[in-house]
Amino acid sequence: MKFQSIKVNNSKLFCLGIDLIRDEYIMAITICGIAWYEQYFSISEEEFNLYQENEDEFMNIYKECIYSGTANQRFLCSDMIKENNCKQLERLKEGK
Repeated sequence: MKFQSIKVNNSKLFCLGIDLIRDEYIMAITICGIAWYEQYFSISEEEFNLYQENEDEFMNIYKECIYSGTANQRFLCSDMIKENNCKQLERLKEGK
């Protein structure tokens, strides 16, 4: 994956952007704790645009992802290696 950040929300620690390899929209959420790392979630182009049009409504998508984490159907991969299955690890390594 080759993530390009386009929109940043500093207060909630997430970015919206595009996977340049697959041309897909992604939300990258920074997970804070002992180690800081990103979890990547799939979003549609409409949801990407919704953030600018109605940030409050978009925050429902953010909350859905942050609360369910790797169990969420939108979950693509994580910078924390142990959170990924084999397919997700392959995606993470694309473009590197």
